[in-house]
Amino acid sequence: MTSHPVLVHEVHAAAGPGFNVYARPECADGYPPMTDAPDTPDTPDATRQPRGDD
Repeated sequence: MTSHPVLVHEVHAAAGPGFNVYARPECADGYPPMTDAPDTPDTPDATRQPRGDD
C-alpha cells in the first residue's frame, strides 16, 4: 500500500467503463509507457462516399 499512488496505465474497454492501474512510486518505472486507446474503425455511414443520387 501507498499513500502516493502513481498512474501507470489506463485500460480502455469497448463495452463498459475502463479502469486505471496505479503503482507505488518506487515501482512505477518498471511499467511500460502508456499507449493511446486503440483506434476504432469509423462506422460505414461516416466513411461512405456519396454517389450523387443520395
